[in-house]
Amino acid sequence: MIHGILQQSLLHGLINGCHTIGRIKSNRVIYPPGIKTNVGKFSSYIKSNETSVVTASNNKYYVYRYEGKLNDIENAVVLISWNKQNLSDKPSFIISTDVSLDNKTIISYYEKRWDIEVSYRYHKTALGFDEFQIQSLESIHRYWSIIFLTYTFLELSELNMVNYTNLKILEM
Repeated sequence: MIHGILQQSLLHGLINGCHTIGRIKSNRVIYPPGIKTNVGKFSSYIKSNETSVVTASNNKYYVYRYEGKLNDIENAVVLISWNKQNLSDKPSFIISTDVSLDNKTIISYYEKRWDIEVSYRYHKTALGFDEFQIQSLESIHRYWSIIFLTYTFLELSELNMVNYTNLKILEM
C-alpha cells in the first residue's frame, strides 16, 4: 500500500516538473536495448572498462550509467556504482529522474540524501518512531517536531549539556 502511494506521488511530481534522486532495489526492472531485466542481473554483465570514475566528497566510485525506460518511468538515469575498481563489491543503484544531471552531480546529491536516510532509519528503530502512524498535515508537523526535540535532547545529553535535576515537564 505505502509503495503504491509513494509511486503515485513520484509520478505526480514528475508530471509537475519535479525530480528525485534516490536508491532503488536490485529487482527494479530496466530495458537496456529493449531487453526486460532487473538492474541487479544487468549489473553482473558490466565490465570495469565500461565504467567511469566519479569522485565526490573525496570518495571514488566506478559508475555505469543507464539512461532509459524503467517499468513505471519512461526515461530516467540509473547509476550502478561500485567502490572497487574491479567491481568485486556489491553495487549500489541510484536513480535520478532528471536525465540532464551528470554522474558526479547525481552522486553528490545522493551522498547528502544518504545522511538523511540514515538519520531517518535511526529515528525509526532506536527511537521507536516506526510505530507512529499519521494521516493529517498537522500530525506530520507534530511528528517531526517530536523527532527534532527528541534528537536535540539526545545530542545535548551526549554532550553533557543537560542538567537533569532542573528538567520540568510542561503541561499543555
